[in-house]
Amino acid sequence: MSFKDILIALLVIFLWAINFVILKKVGEGISLAVFNLMRFLCFIPFLFICKKPAVGFYKLLLTAMFWNFLTFLFMGVGLEKGVSVGVASVLFQTCSFFGVIFCYLLVKEVPSYFQIFGMIISFFGVTLLFNDRFLTPTSFSAVIYVLFSAVSWGVGSSLFKKYKLSADISTTVWLASISAVPMGFLSYFQEGKLILEKATEVFSFSLLACVIFAAYGSTLLGGCFWIKLLNKNHGSKVTPFMLLLPPMSGILSYLFLGEKYTLLEFVSFVTILFGLSVSLNVFRLDLIKYKMKDVWKKLILTN
Repeated sequence: MSFKDILIALLVIFLWAINFVILKKVGEGISLAVFNLMRFLCFIPFLFICKKPAVGFYKLLLTAMFWNFLTFLFMGVGLEKGVSVGVASVLFQTCSFFGVIFCYLLVKEVPSYFQIFGMIISFFGVTLLFNDRFLTPTSFSAVIYVLFSAVSWGVGSSLFKKYKLSADISTTVWLASISAVPMGFLSYFQEGKLILEKATEVFSFSLLACVIFAAYGSTLLGGCFWIKLLNKNHGSKVTPFMLLLPPMSGILSYLFLGEKYTLLEFVSFVTILFGLSVSLNVFRLDLIKYKMKDVWKKLILTN
């Protein structure tokens, strides 16, 4: 990956980390299903100016169900059931593993030894977080829902590559607009005929700002950038960046939600970052090996 691609990946993770904090905060006053419905509805007006992607509708529907609907559905349920932003971000980062697995199953992308070794190190960092965080009472069902969200994201990102969806605004607009339909049915099922009345009662400019950011900042901008990275680079090189989501979300949740973290959690964050560095071959171990071979050849030729 180029330095520019790495910066773009970091920006996407930052946008998605902010989205975690927003979901947790907004969920205190409104159903997250309704909030996500409002997020997806923001894209429908753009259907009139955005051309449908050149793939079958069923492929768009399948990708939208995993990439948007199921990912946001399961994450919303998990947050509403009490899982904290820190725990949710840690659990959701397992989508990087699922992304590599499903890219291998669906697209036949085989990860390198560096990437496998780096992900093993990062997984060890995740277990440290689990061992520390789960000492406090956390709903088991909430954990399961967040894990389902991670699996859905992994499947969705792999379908992007399998169906060769373009990394443009039109693709994001169509996927989000399609997702509004099942999310609308879910919201109606939860809230009934009073859904509009309840949404009006909790409406505020801060809620509107959160919806706009979630739609155009996190979903549109973040989604387009991430799709472009997936299409440009090997999936096993891009998805490990999701390992940065826990420390990024942890910092933001500490600043805005007052969540505190222990020394063990800090150590796990460092371990995850180190694993990511190995996975991306930041230390350029392959070049070191190559240069050592050159030195050895020169010594032989000299003697």
